[in-house]
Amino acid sequence: MVLRAAKNVDRKPIRPEVVNEARATCRELRLIGKSRRRHRRPTDAELEALDEHFRFRDQRADIPMFDIWHFAISSTRREDENCRLLWEDNDPKTRTGILRDAKHPESKDANHRRFRYTQEAWDIVQRQPRTGARIFPYKPKSVCAAFTRACQLLGIQNLHFHDGRHEAISRLFELGYHIEEVALFSLHESWDELKRYTQPQSGKDARFDAAGATKSLNRAFECNSSNDSNDTHRPVETGNDCPRTV
Repeated sequence: MVLRAAKNVDRKPIRPEVVNEARATCRELRLIGKSRRRHRRPTDAELEALDEHFRFRDQRADIPMFDIWHFAISSTRREDENCRLLWEDNDPKTRTGILRDAKHPESKDANHRRFRYTQEAWDIVQRQPRTGARIFPYKPKSVCAAFTRACQLLGIQNLHFHDGRHEAISRLFELGYHIEEVALFSLHESWDELKRYTQPQSGKDARFDAAGATKSLNRAFECNSSNDSNDTHRPVETGNDCPRTV
């Protein structure tokens, strides 16, 4: 983008295509490549160990890690998203909230999206003290640091706070939710984006009608996007086939 601007705006003798040429060479030399996708979910033993640790820790700490961690594995929200949620954006009638400046591959500024809370996530929110505008008024880096220290103390290997998003989304599929229904919680715009977070355990019910669901999801997203531009406080459209309570 910088090179294109230099060429088109400043009229400098620059060839922006050299970037693509360099990128191709670096790929051939395996100097760059796609990042490896994680498929990590906490085990039952790890979840129990974290619960016990956070219960004891929270008695003498400012950040309620037990609630924040359980909110993460039940809401599908990222760590920085947890710390941005506002009380005023919650709608108890529809059990929804608004994620402001939601992550987007092109732009997140003013990309405000309404999402559904699971029942567990909603209950966790309701028991938080209202000390300000934010539901979880903590720094994301502090939350992640507390989680990392807990894993180190417990000897838990290769588990990141962000893996809680994998856990939450996989649980929704295991409960029988369809792709387009899970997207109401996670705010993914396509099945290709959503499936990288999906690792259901064997023997659990997981519904992956990807072809039909992708069409439905993309159609719903187009409709919701046009409505969102006018009203970020619009209730989430759940459809007639989404009666479940999580």
